Amino acid sequence: MRGRSVELECPQPGVQKSADTIAPITVWGLMPRLGEQQQPVSTLRDIQFADQDTKLVINNFDIHHVSFYTCEISWPNSPDRYVFLFQVELAALYYPKRSHFSPRLKKNQPYIVRINEDANLRYYSDESPSNSFVTDQISNPTPKIIWHKKDEHQSIPIWPPISSSSMIDESKLNGSRPRIYALRGRHLVIHSVTELDSGSYEMILTNTAGRASIVFDILVNFPPEFYQPLTHEEHALDEDSSITLDCGIKKRSIPGSIVYWEKDQRVLEKYTNSLMALEHNGETLRFLELKPEDQGQYQCFVQTDGYKERWSGREQTLIVKAKLQFLREFREHFLEINMQGRIPCKARGYGTVTVEWFRKVDPHSSDLQRIRPPNQVEGGTLIIQYVQKHDAGDYVCIAKSTYKNAQINMTVSVIVGGKFSCSLPYQNFHGND
Repeated sequence: MRGRSVELECPQPGVQKSADTIAPITVWGLMPRLGEQQQPVSTLRDIQFADQDTKLVINNFDIHHVSFYTCEISWPNSPDRYVFLFQVELAALYYPKRSHFSPRLKKNQPYIVRINEDANLRYYSDESPSNSFVTDQISNPTPKIIWHKKDEHQSIPIWPPISSSSMIDESKLNGSRPRIYALRGRHLVIHSVTELDSGSYEMILTNTAGRASIVFDILVNFPPEFYQPLTHEEHALDEDSSITLDCGIKKRSIPGSIVYWEKDQRVLEKYTNSLMALEHNGETLRFLELKPEDQGQYQCFVQTDGYKERWSGREQTLIVKAKLQFLREFREHFLEINMQGRIPCKARGYGTVTVEWFRKVDPHSSDLQRIRPPNQVEGGTLIIQYVQKHDAGDYVCIAKSTYKNAQINMTVSVIVGGKFSCSLPYQNFHGND
C-alpha cells in the first residue's frame, strides 16, 4: 500500500564456498515489464540497501515502485551465479459499482422480487489483476467476497462449497443446496423468496488494502389480501354527517404498493374537497361533513410494484340525504306592469320535494292566501299573467319534503312598476324656486 516500507531480501544460496572470507556480490535490478532489459534500481527514489546489499528497502512505497525486481548473487573468480525474481505490486481495493451488478439498480432503488420467485443479484466485475491492462481500478490482490444480510451476524454460505485450498469441495456437493447462498462466492441467490427475505444485503470485499462494501435493498412484494373483497356496502346518511370508508385491506406490501380510490369509476384525486381526507396511507377515506356532491359509488384499488394487475376492494355506495334548501334565495323581486311576471322558486332535498306559493293577506298577519287564477304555479315558478299594481305585496314560497316532513319558507316582496324608457338629467332643486 502507498506510504509503507517494503523490504526485499535476496535468498542466500545453499552452496557454501571454501573460503568463508569471500563475500558474495549482490546486484539489484528492475524490469517495469517482465522480459524487458534490466535497469539499475538507482533510477528510483526512496531506495536503500542493507545487510551488505542483501536487502532492498523501499521507503514510502508508491505507484512508481511497482515493478519486477531481480537480485543476482555471484562470487569473484567463480562461474556460479544465482538470480532471483520478485514481483512487487501496489495493493489496492476499489469499491464495487452498482453498474457491475445485474439487474442494474439506481441509487436507493430496491430490487423488487415477487413472492415465491427467485432473486438473483449477479456481480459481473472482473476482479482479476491479470485483466488490469484493459480495465481501470482493478483491486489487487483479488479481494475475498462475503455476502450477508444486515443485522445478521452469520454470513451467507458459498455454493458450491470451497475447501481451504480454494478448490470446490466435491465431498459436500451431495448435500442439500441451501435456499440462500452466494453462487461461487460472487452472486447472491435466494430461491422462493418469502416476506422475511426483505431487507438490506451487503457484499463485503476485503484484501490487504482494506475493506469495501456495497448495500442492496431487496423488497419482496405480494398481492394484497382483503377482508371482504367481493361484498357491497351501502351507506345512507344525512347531509353534514361524517363517515369513514375503509378499503378493508387485511395485508399488503409496505413499502411496494399504493392505494387509490375511484368514485363512479373515475380516479378520486387527493383532497379534491377540503371536507374529505385520505388517511392511513390511503386505506381509509374520511368525510368530515357530507355534501350532496359526495354521493356516488366508491371503490379502492391496490397497485403493487412488480405486478401488472390491480386488486380491488369492496364496492361502497354512499347516499347523502340532502337537507331541504332553496337553490337561490332572494327577498325582493321587481315585476313590470302590464306584462307577464315570473318569480322562480327552486328547492332540493332528500325525498319527494314539492313547492307551493301563497300570498300574505296582510303584512302584519301570518294568514296566507292561495294563488288564484288566472295566476298559477308551474314547476315551482309563480306566474302572474298580467301584472297590475294590486299584485304588489308579500308572497311566500313554501318547500316541503317527505323526508322527516321538512318544510322551509321564503318571503318575497314583489315590487310593481313601469318600464323606464328614458332618464332625466341631474338637477338641483332649492327651496322657494
